[in-house]
Amino acid sequence: MASRKAKDIKAADNEFQYANATPIQIWRSDGTEMPSEYSQYEKVEEGAKPIIEWQNKLGQALAAELMAGATGLYFLQDFPSHYHLRWYQAKEDKKKHQAKHYYLFGYPEEPSASKARKYYRSPNHFLPHLLWLIGESQDRGDCALAKEEADIRPFLAFSIPQINAVLLDFKGKALAEINWQGLQDRFGTQADASRREGLAIEATKLAATRVDQCYSTFNPIQEVVQNYDVFGGIFLGAEKICAGEAVRIQLAREQQEHAAEKGLPVVMVVKRILISRLDGTLVFEGSLWKLQHTPLTQQPRASNQPQLPTAMLGEKEFRDGILQSRGWSVEWVLANQNMSVDESVIRGRFYETRRLTPILNPAKFEEMLHQKHVDDIQTLLNNRGDSNSPRVGRVLNRAQAVAGAVPAGVFHSLGPDVIEA
Repeated sequence: MASRKAKDIKAADNEFQYANATPIQIWRSDGTEMPSEYSQYEKVEEGAKPIIEWQNKLGQALAAELMAGATGLYFLQDFPSHYHLRWYQAKEDKKKHQAKHYYLFGYPEEPSASKARKYYRSPNHFLPHLLWLIGESQDRGDCALAKEEADIRPFLAFSIPQINAVLLDFKGKALAEINWQGLQDRFGTQADASRREGLAIEATKLAATRVDQCYSTFNPIQEVVQNYDVFGGIFLGAEKICAGEAVRIQLAREQQEHAAEKGLPVVMVVKRILISRLDGTLVFEGSLWKLQHTPLTQQPRASNQPQLPTAMLGEKEFRDGILQSRGWSVEWVLANQNMSVDESVIRGRFYETRRLTPILNPAKFEEMLHQKHVDDIQTLLNNRGDSNSPRVGRVLNRAQAVAGAVPAGVFHSLGPDVIEA
Protein backbone atom coordinates (compact mmCIF):
# COMPACT_ATOMS: atom_id res chain seq x y z
CA MET A 1 0.00 0.00 0.00
CA ALA A 2 2.84 2.37 0.81
CA SER A 3 4.39 1.90 -2.63
CA ARG A 4 1.06 2.65 -4.32
CA LYS A 5 0.74 5.93 -2.39
CA ALA A 6 4.27 6.89 -3.37
CA LYS A 7 3.44 6.19 -7.01
CA ASP A 8 0.30 8.32 -6.84
CA ILE A 9 2.23 11.20 -5.27
CA LYS A 10 4.87 11.01 -8.01
CA ALA A 11 2.19 11.06 -10.72
CA ALA A 12 0.50 14.05 -9.09
CA ASP A 13 3.80 15.93 -8.94
CA ASN A 14 4.38 15.21 -12.63
CA GLU A 15 0.95 16.59 -13.58
CA PHE A 16 1.60 19.68 -11.46
CA GLN A 17 4.91 20.31 -13.24
CA TYR A 18 3.22 20.18 -16.65
CA ALA A 19 0.54 22.65 -15.59
CA ASN A 20 2.79 25.49 -16.81
CA ALA A 21 4.26 23.61 -19.79
CA THR A 22 4.28 25.02 -23.33
CA PRO A 23 1.78 23.39 -25.72
CA ILE A 24 2.77 22.19 -29.21
CA GLN A 25 -0.04 21.92 -31.76
CA ILE A 26 0.14 19.71 -34.87
CA TRP A 27 -2.35 20.93 -37.49
CA ARG A 28 -1.73 18.42 -40.24
CA SER A 29 -3.11 14.89 -40.04
CA ASP A 30 -3.47 11.83 -42.23
CA GLY A 31 -5.49 9.95 -39.64
CA THR A 32 -8.58 7.88 -40.43
CA GLU A 33 -11.40 6.68 -38.20
CA MET A 34 -10.98 3.21 -36.80
CA PRO A 35 -13.26 0.53 -38.33
CA SER A 36 -16.03 -0.82 -36.12
CA GLU A 37 -14.65 -4.37 -36.27
CA TYR A 38 -11.89 -3.29 -33.89
CA SER A 39 -14.33 -2.81 -31.05
CA GLN A 40 -12.19 -4.96 -28.74
CA TYR A 41 -9.90 -1.94 -28.45
CA GLU A 42 -11.70 0.49 -26.15
CA LYS A 43 -11.19 4.22 -26.61
CA VAL A 44 -9.44 6.15 -23.84
CA GLU A 45 -11.48 9.17 -22.84
CA GLU A 46 -10.06 12.66 -23.33
CA GLY A 47 -8.19 13.93 -20.27
CA ALA A 48 -7.43 10.44 -18.95
CA LYS A 49 -4.00 9.91 -17.42
CA PRO A 50 -2.63 7.66 -20.24
CA ILE A 51 -3.40 10.36 -22.83
CA ILE A 52 -1.74 13.01 -20.68
CA GLU A 53 1.35 10.85 -20.28
CA TRP A 54 1.61 10.23 -24.05
CA GLN A 55 1.14 13.92 -24.87
CA ASN A 56 3.73 15.00 -22.28
CA LYS A 57 6.33 12.57 -23.62
CA LEU A 58 5.64 13.50 -27.26
CA GLY A 59 5.88 17.21 -26.47
CA GLN A 60 9.25 16.80 -24.80
CA ALA A 61 10.52 14.61 -27.66
CA LEU A 62 9.37 17.14 -30.30
CA ALA A 63 11.09 19.96 -28.44
CA ALA A 64 14.33 17.96 -28.28
CA GLU A 65 14.18 17.15 -32.01
CA LEU A 66 13.09 20.51 -33.38
CA MET A 67 14.31 23.20 -30.98
CA ALA A 68 18.01 23.19 -30.23
CA GLY A 69 18.72 24.22 -26.65
CA ALA A 70 15.04 24.17 -25.68
CA THR A 71 14.47 24.43 -21.93
CA GLY A 72 11.39 23.93 -19.80
CA LEU A 73 8.51 21.53 -20.33
CA TYR A 74 6.44 20.96 -23.47
CA PHE A 75 3.40 18.84 -24.27
CA LEU A 76 1.45 17.88 -27.38
CA GLN A 77 -1.79 19.88 -27.33
CA ASP A 78 -3.82 17.16 -29.08
CA PHE A 79 -3.19 14.04 -31.11
CA PRO A 80 -3.50 14.69 -34.87
CA SER A 81 -7.10 14.51 -36.04
CA HIS A 82 -8.57 10.95 -36.05
CA TYR A 83 -5.66 9.51 -34.03
CA HIS A 84 -7.03 7.92 -30.86
CA LEU A 85 -5.43 6.15 -27.93
CA ARG A 86 -7.13 2.84 -27.19
CA TRP A 87 -6.57 0.08 -24.69
CA TYR A 88 -6.83 -3.67 -24.80
CA GLN A 89 -6.74 -6.35 -22.13
CA ALA A 90 -7.13 -10.04 -22.80
CA LYS A 91 -9.86 -11.84 -20.90
CA GLU A 92 -7.39 -13.97 -18.97
CA ASP A 93 -5.47 -10.82 -18.01
CA LYS A 94 -8.59 -9.19 -16.61
CA LYS A 95 -8.96 -11.99 -14.10
CA LYS A 96 -5.41 -11.42 -12.90
CA HIS A 97 -5.84 -7.63 -12.73
CA GLN A 98 -2.87 -7.09 -15.02
CA ALA A 99 -2.04 -3.76 -16.61
CA LYS A 100 -3.89 -2.56 -19.69
CA HIS A 101 -2.05 -2.28 -22.99
CA TYR A 102 -2.35 1.08 -24.77
CA TYR A 103 -2.09 1.61 -28.55
CA LEU A 104 -2.45 4.67 -30.76
CA PHE A 105 -4.60 4.00 -33.84
CA GLY A 106 -5.32 6.22 -36.84
CA TYR A 107 -2.66 5.38 -39.41
CA PRO A 108 -4.38 5.25 -42.83
CA GLU A 109 -4.66 1.93 -44.61
CA GLU A 110 -6.41 0.62 -47.68
CA PRO A 111 -9.92 -0.66 -46.83
CA SER A 112 -9.12 -3.98 -48.51
CA ALA A 113 -5.88 -4.53 -46.56
CA SER A 114 -5.72 -8.11 -45.33
CA LYS A 115 -3.13 -7.60 -42.61
CA ALA A 116 -3.81 -6.29 -39.11
CA ARG A 117 -4.30 -2.56 -38.79
CA LYS A 118 -1.15 -0.60 -38.01
CA TYR A 119 -0.85 0.93 -34.54
CA TYR A 120 1.78 2.59 -32.35
CA ARG A 121 2.83 0.98 -29.08
CA SER A 122 4.53 3.95 -27.42
CA PRO A 123 5.23 7.68 -27.84
CA ASN A 124 8.71 6.89 -29.19
CA HIS A 125 7.19 4.55 -31.77
CA PHE A 126 4.84 7.31 -32.98
CA LEU A 127 7.42 10.13 -32.94
CA PRO A 128 8.90 9.55 -36.48
CA HIS A 129 5.44 9.72 -38.07
CA LEU A 130 4.62 12.82 -36.03
CA LEU A 131 7.79 14.48 -37.34
CA TRP A 132 6.75 13.54 -40.88
CA LEU A 133 3.39 15.25 -40.34
CA ILE A 134 5.21 18.43 -39.34
CA GLY A 135 7.29 18.41 -42.53
CA GLU A 136 6.28 19.26 -46.08
CA SER A 137 6.56 15.80 -47.65
CA GLN A 138 3.39 14.27 -49.06
CA ASP A 139 5.09 10.92 -49.65
CA ARG A 140 4.34 8.64 -46.73
CA GLY A 141 7.31 6.56 -47.81
CA ASP A 142 9.51 9.34 -46.40
CA CYS A 143 8.25 8.52 -42.94
CA ALA A 144 10.49 6.09 -41.08
CA LEU A 145 7.87 4.26 -39.03
CA ALA A 146 12.63 4.69 -35.34
CA LYS A 147 10.57 -0.34 -36.42
CA GLU A 148 10.84 -3.67 -34.60
CA GLU A 149 14.28 -4.59 -33.27
CA ALA A 150 14.55 -7.30 -35.93
CA ASP A 151 14.18 -4.60 -38.63
CA ILE A 152 17.05 -2.51 -37.27
CA ARG A 153 20.61 -3.45 -38.00
CA PRO A 154 24.08 -1.87 -37.82
CA PHE A 155 25.02 0.51 -40.64
CA LEU A 156 28.03 -1.67 -41.42
CA ALA A 157 25.75 -4.66 -42.06
CA PHE A 158 24.88 -2.99 -45.38
CA SER A 159 27.02 -2.44 -48.44
CA ILE A 160 26.38 0.90 -50.13
CA PRO A 161 25.51 0.27 -53.80
CA GLN A 162 27.62 1.85 -56.53
CA ILE A 163 26.65 5.44 -57.27
CA ASN A 164 25.44 6.25 -60.79
CA ALA A 165 28.37 7.21 -63.01
CA VAL A 166 26.93 10.64 -63.83
CA LEU A 167 27.04 11.57 -60.12
CA LEU A 168 30.52 10.30 -59.26
CA ASP A 169 31.93 13.83 -59.09
CA PHE A 170 29.66 14.53 -56.10
CA LYS A 171 31.15 11.78 -53.91
CA GLY A 172 32.20 13.07 -50.50
CA LYS A 173 30.27 16.32 -50.80
CA ALA A 174 27.62 17.35 -48.32
CA LEU A 175 24.17 17.08 -49.88
CA ALA A 176 23.57 20.71 -48.94
CA GLU A 177 26.40 21.71 -51.33
CA ILE A 178 24.84 20.00 -54.35
CA ASN A 179 22.58 21.86 -56.76
CA TRP A 180 19.65 19.45 -56.62
CA GLN A 181 17.34 21.78 -58.50
CA GLY A 182 19.79 21.79 -61.38
CA LEU A 183 20.02 18.00 -61.30
CA GLN A 184 16.24 17.68 -61.31
CA ASP A 185 16.04 19.94 -64.35
CA ARG A 186 18.82 17.99 -66.01
CA PHE A 187 17.16 14.60 -65.50
CA GLY A 188 13.58 15.76 -65.99
CA THR A 189 12.35 14.44 -62.64
CA GLN A 190 9.37 16.83 -62.41
CA ALA A 191 7.48 15.00 -65.13
CA ASP A 192 8.75 11.49 -64.43
CA ALA A 193 8.10 9.93 -61.02
CA SER A 194 10.47 7.01 -61.68
CA ARG A 195 13.35 9.37 -62.46
CA ARG A 196 12.53 11.39 -59.34
CA GLU A 197 12.67 8.24 -57.24
CA GLY A 198 15.92 7.22 -58.90
CA LEU A 199 17.55 10.55 -58.10
CA ALA A 200 16.37 10.26 -54.49
CA ILE A 201 18.01 6.84 -54.22
CA GLU A 202 21.29 8.25 -55.56
CA ALA A 203 21.05 11.03 -52.97
CA THR A 204 20.82 8.48 -50.15
CA LYS A 205 23.92 6.71 -51.49
CA LEU A 206 25.86 9.99 -51.58
CA ALA A 207 24.76 10.81 -48.03
CA ALA A 208 25.71 7.36 -46.75
CA THR A 209 29.18 7.40 -48.33
CA ARG A 210 29.90 10.86 -46.90
CA VAL A 211 28.87 9.78 -43.40
CA ASP A 212 31.01 6.65 -43.70
CA GLN A 213 34.10 8.67 -44.61
CA CYS A 214 33.89 11.37 -41.91
CA TYR A 215 33.91 11.66 -38.13
CA SER A 216 33.17 14.16 -35.39
CA THR A 217 34.15 14.20 -31.73
CA PHE A 218 32.21 14.91 -28.55
CA ASN A 219 32.73 15.17 -24.79
CA PRO A 220 36.11 16.98 -24.66
CA ILE A 221 38.26 15.95 -21.70
CA GLN A 222 40.41 18.46 -19.88
CA GLU A 223 43.46 16.25 -19.77
CA VAL A 224 46.97 17.44 -20.48
CA VAL A 225 48.49 15.40 -23.30
CA GLN A 226 51.26 17.18 -25.19
CA ASN A 227 50.17 18.22 -28.70
CA TYR A 228 46.84 16.34 -28.45
CA ASP A 229 43.22 17.15 -27.68
CA VAL A 230 41.42 14.41 -25.75
CA PHE A 231 37.78 13.31 -26.17
CA GLY A 232 35.48 10.85 -24.49
CA GLY A 233 33.54 9.91 -27.61
CA ILE A 234 33.39 10.00 -31.39
CA PHE A 235 30.91 9.51 -34.21
CA LEU A 236 33.17 7.36 -36.37
CA GLY A 237 31.39 7.11 -39.66
CA ALA A 238 27.84 6.03 -38.80
CA GLU A 239 28.69 4.62 -35.37
CA LYS A 240 28.82 6.25 -31.95
CA ILE A 241 31.82 5.06 -29.93
CA CYS A 242 32.49 6.13 -26.35
CA ALA A 243 35.50 5.63 -24.12
CA GLY A 244 35.10 2.34 -22.29
CA GLU A 245 33.46 0.55 -25.25
CA ALA A 246 34.79 -2.28 -27.42
CA VAL A 247 35.67 -1.93 -31.11
CA ARG A 248 36.64 -4.40 -33.82
CA ILE A 249 40.19 -3.85 -34.96
CA GLN A 250 42.21 -4.90 -38.01
CA LEU A 251 45.59 -6.27 -36.96
CA ALA A 252 48.49 -6.95 -39.28
CA ARG A 253 48.61 -10.55 -40.56
CA GLU A 254 51.58 -11.51 -38.37
CA GLN A 255 49.81 -10.06 -35.32
CA GLN A 256 46.60 -11.93 -36.13
CA GLU A 257 48.38 -15.28 -36.13
CA HIS A 258 49.66 -14.79 -32.60
CA ALA A 259 46.78 -12.78 -31.16
CA ALA A 260 44.00 -15.34 -30.78
CA GLU A 261 42.45 -18.63 -31.78
CA LYS A 262 41.09 -18.73 -35.30
CA GLY A 263 37.47 -17.63 -35.45
CA LEU A 264 37.46 -15.94 -32.05
CA PRO A 265 37.22 -12.15 -31.84
CA VAL A 266 40.00 -9.76 -30.92
CA VAL A 267 38.82 -6.37 -29.71
CA MET A 268 40.16 -3.13 -28.38
CA VAL A 269 38.62 -1.46 -25.34
CA VAL A 270 38.91 2.27 -26.03
CA LYS A 271 40.40 4.25 -23.16
CA ARG A 272 40.56 7.65 -24.82
CA ILE A 273 40.36 9.33 -28.22
CA LEU A 274 42.95 11.88 -29.28
CA ILE A 275 43.44 14.30 -32.16
CA SER A 276 46.88 15.69 -32.93
CA ARG A 277 47.12 19.48 -32.88
CA LEU A 278 50.05 19.20 -35.28
CA ASP A 279 48.65 17.23 -38.21
CA GLY A 280 45.07 16.31 -37.18
CA THR A 281 45.81 12.58 -36.87
CA LEU A 282 43.05 10.65 -35.11
CA VAL A 283 44.40 8.21 -32.51
CA PHE A 284 42.74 5.60 -30.29
CA GLU A 285 44.35 4.43 -27.07
CA GLY A 286 43.23 1.39 -25.14
CA SER A 287 43.82 -2.25 -24.32
CA LEU A 288 43.75 -5.29 -26.61
CA TRP A 289 41.72 -8.36 -25.61
CA LYS A 290 41.41 -11.79 -27.19
CA LEU A 291 38.77 -14.44 -26.56
CA GLN A 292 40.01 -17.97 -25.98
CA HIS A 293 38.54 -21.37 -25.09
CA THR A 294 39.14 -22.75 -21.62
CA PRO A 295 38.27 -26.29 -20.41
CA LEU A 296 35.73 -26.25 -17.59
CA THR A 297 38.03 -28.54 -15.65
CA GLN A 298 40.82 -25.97 -15.72
CA GLN A 299 41.10 -23.71 -12.71
CA PRO A 300 40.15 -20.21 -13.89
CA ARG A 301 42.79 -17.56 -13.51
CA ALA A 302 42.20 -14.44 -11.45
CA SER A 303 39.49 -12.64 -13.41
CA ASN A 304 39.10 -8.96 -14.14
CA GLN A 305 35.97 -9.53 -16.23
CA PRO A 306 33.68 -7.08 -14.34
CA GLN A 307 35.64 -4.10 -15.68
CA LEU A 308 34.98 -5.08 -19.28
CA PRO A 309 32.32 -3.43 -21.50
CA THR A 310 28.80 -4.86 -21.45
CA ALA A 311 29.07 -6.23 -25.00
CA MET A 312 32.16 -8.28 -24.10
CA LEU A 313 30.57 -9.65 -20.94
CA GLY A 314 27.45 -10.53 -22.93
CA GLU A 315 29.57 -12.35 -25.52
CA LYS A 316 31.20 -14.48 -22.82
CA GLU A 317 27.84 -15.26 -21.23
CA PHE A 318 26.32 -16.38 -24.55
CA ARG A 319 29.27 -18.53 -25.59
CA ASP A 320 29.54 -20.12 -22.14
CA GLY A 321 25.89 -21.11 -22.32
CA ILE A 322 26.42 -22.72 -25.73
CA LEU A 323 29.70 -24.48 -24.95
CA GLN A 324 29.25 -25.72 -21.37
CA SER A 325 27.58 -28.97 -22.51
CA ARG A 326 30.78 -29.69 -24.47
CA GLY A 327 32.98 -29.04 -21.43
CA TRP A 328 34.25 -25.61 -22.50
CA SER A 329 33.91 -21.97 -21.57
CA VAL A 330 35.53 -18.82 -22.95
CA GLU A 331 37.59 -16.13 -21.32
CA TRP A 332 38.67 -12.65 -22.35
CA VAL A 333 42.44 -12.49 -22.01
CA LEU A 334 44.43 -9.27 -21.96
CA ALA A 335 46.90 -9.24 -24.86
CA ASN A 336 48.18 -5.67 -24.63
CA GLN A 337 47.57 -3.32 -21.72
CA ASN A 338 48.48 -0.12 -23.55
CA MET A 339 48.22 0.22 -27.29
CA SER A 340 47.81 3.15 -29.64
CA VAL A 341 46.43 2.94 -33.19
CA ASP A 342 45.25 5.35 -35.87
CA GLU A 343 41.73 5.39 -37.29
CA SER A 344 42.55 3.10 -40.22
CA VAL A 345 42.88 0.17 -37.81
CA ILE A 346 39.40 0.60 -36.31
CA ARG A 347 36.88 -1.55 -38.19
CA GLY A 348 33.80 -0.53 -36.19
CA ARG A 349 31.87 -1.34 -33.01
CA PHE A 350 31.94 -4.82 -31.51
CA TYR A 351 28.49 -6.46 -31.50
CA GLU A 352 27.37 -9.43 -29.45
CA THR A 353 26.87 -12.63 -31.44
CA ARG A 354 23.48 -13.32 -29.86
CA ARG A 355 22.17 -9.93 -30.97
CA LEU A 356 23.82 -9.69 -34.37
CA THR A 357 23.29 -13.21 -35.75
CA PRO A 358 19.45 -13.32 -35.57
CA ILE A 359 19.43 -10.08 -37.58
CA LEU A 360 21.98 -11.00 -40.25
CA ASN A 361 21.35 -14.73 -40.55
CA PRO A 362 18.48 -16.22 -38.48
CA ALA A 363 19.11 -19.71 -39.88
CA LYS A 364 22.74 -19.56 -38.81
CA PHE A 365 21.70 -18.58 -35.29
CA GLU A 366 19.37 -21.58 -35.00
CA GLU A 367 22.18 -23.77 -36.32
CA MET A 368 24.53 -22.43 -33.62
CA LEU A 369 22.05 -23.23 -30.87
CA HIS A 370 21.39 -26.69 -32.25
CA GLN A 371 24.99 -27.70 -32.93
CA LYS A 372 26.42 -26.01 -29.82
CA HIS A 373 28.98 -24.16 -31.93
CA VAL A 374 29.55 -20.42 -32.29
CA ASP A 375 30.84 -18.92 -35.56
CA ASP A 376 32.51 -15.54 -35.84
CA ILE A 377 29.57 -13.54 -37.18
CA GLN A 378 31.59 -10.29 -37.07
CA THR A 379 33.14 -11.28 -40.42
CA LEU A 380 29.78 -10.58 -42.10
CA LEU A 381 30.06 -6.89 -41.26
CA ASN A 382 31.75 -4.32 -43.47
CA ASN A 383 34.56 -2.21 -42.11
CA ARG A 384 34.22 1.48 -41.50
CA GLY A 385 35.45 3.33 -44.57
CA ASP A 386 34.82 0.43 -46.97
CA SER A 387 32.56 2.58 -49.14
CA ASN A 388 34.23 3.60 -52.39
CA SER A 389 34.37 7.33 -51.73
CA PRO A 390 36.93 10.05 -50.96
CA ARG A 391 37.92 10.42 -47.33
CA VAL A 392 36.19 13.41 -45.75
CA GLY A 393 37.91 13.33 -42.37
CA ARG A 394 36.89 15.45 -39.42
CA VAL A 395 33.75 17.58 -39.49
CA LEU A 396 32.69 20.01 -36.80
CA ASN A 397 29.67 18.09 -35.55
CA ARG A 398 27.06 15.49 -36.43
CA ALA A 399 24.86 18.07 -38.16
CA GLN A 400 27.63 18.78 -40.67
CA ALA A 401 28.03 15.07 -41.38
CA VAL A 402 24.39 14.76 -42.47
CA ALA A 403 23.95 18.26 -43.86
CA GLY A 404 21.35 18.20 -46.62
CA ALA A 405 20.27 14.65 -45.79
CA VAL A 406 17.75 15.83 -43.19
CA PRO A 407 15.32 18.77 -43.53
CA ALA A 408 16.78 22.19 -42.78
CA GLY A 409 16.03 23.30 -39.23
CA VAL A 410 15.50 19.78 -37.90
CA PHE A 411 17.79 19.01 -34.98
CA HIS A 412 18.24 15.44 -33.79
CA SER A 413 18.81 14.92 -30.08
CA LEU A 414 22.05 13.04 -29.48
CA GLY A 415 21.17 12.38 -25.84
CA PRO A 416 22.15 14.07 -22.59
CA ASP A 417 25.51 12.26 -22.51
CA VAL A 418 26.79 13.96 -25.69
CA ILE A 419 28.45 17.37 -25.69
CA GLU A 420 29.74 18.05 -29.20
CA ALA A 421 33.11 19.64 -29.73
